[in-house]
Amino acid sequence: VNEFTNDGHKNIFQSEHNLNKKKEFIDTAKSIENFVSKNIANIFNSKKIDLIKMWFVITKQSGIINKHSHFDSDLSGVLYLKVNNNSSNSRLEIFNPFEEIDIYTFNLSLNKVEKNTFVGDKYLFSPKNNDLIIFNSYLEHSVQNKDSNISDRISLPFDLIFKI
Repeated sequence: VNEFTNDGHKNIFQSEHNLNKKKEFIDTAKSIENFVSKNIANIFNSKKIDLIKMWFVITKQSGIINKHSHFDSDLSGVLYLKVNNNSSNSRLEIFNPFEEIDIYTFNLSLNKVEKNTFVGDKYLFSPKNNDLIIFNSYLEHSVQNKDSNISDRISLPFDLIFKI
């Protein structure tokens, strides 16, 4: 892992952004796509969502992914595969350009999506293993892994588009 990547990110490794097309990841990509289509698409008045890109990121200790957004998709998401469940020092920061934004979480025990309205300039999400977060792709976001108790945080980000 290089200390800095071409885009200024620090202490991270990113795979190619086409894992959804590789046979080892097709089932995972389809599962995410089906889950989002079934549970979230209707919130955005869509019947179907296509997963167009998927990649993995290993964020090392003190790793930084600079603020950015994904303008070539409608929704972005991250499935967290390995995180320190007891840490609040490794967070996804979603920057809020509005007075408020809606945050949707899936409550597995109730099998339903719950809506919360967030007011503030940035929403901080401290992930746990197997958490899935989905947000509008135009929202700027960044990652900082300041946790000294874990060397690697492994996540599976992806981008989705609404299918008409």
